Amino acid sequence: MRNEMSLKFLKSLLFLAIAIVGFVRAMYDVRIETFTKIKGDIETLMEFNLRLIGRQHLLNGTIVNHVDFDDTFEIFSHVESFVNGEWKASPMAVRLKVCAFMDRIYGKYWESSLKDSNMPIGKEACPFKKGEYHIKNVEFHADNWATYAKRGQNMIELRILKNNITYGGFVSTGFLIDRNI
Repeated sequence: MRNEMSLKFLKSLLFLAIAIVGFVRAMYDVRIETFTKIKGDIETLMEFNLRLIGRQHLLNGTIVNHVDFDDTFEIFSHVESFVNGEWKASPMAVRLKVCAFMDRIYGKYWESSLKDSNMPIGKEACPFKKGEYHIKNVEFHADNWATYAKRGQNMIELRILKNNITYGGFVSTGFLIDRNI
């Protein structure tokens, strides 16, 4: 009887420990190292006129939409990590209609880092309206990126597509680092 109770107690403790570990989120920041815009195959309908500023490599500049981006367009994005001297694809590769991307990816992973910006938020993000959007001093907080990006050097490529033709995008590299608290 006593062994049975201690086994149940140990199982309960193990379950509790696993549950606690599952709810702990990693605290990461991203230091952007490079940012290169991708021009369109035929024409560029979304321009990422962004550059890195200062020691902290903060992202600054504008994103210019020459048309409204609705669900006739798709956004393709994938992440790769630099492991043992070569780029390895992560499980995070998506190709979604613009509205689904803005809701599932932009809203969840990027929107909170764009504090000094006129970028649309929430339901305003779709369709992604024609216009010029500024972003200033963006320092990404990657608390929820651990599921698809590894600590260390990572690369993200994002392309705006329609009928498999690229209309703009960017490639960026950066380091995912532990946040100093």
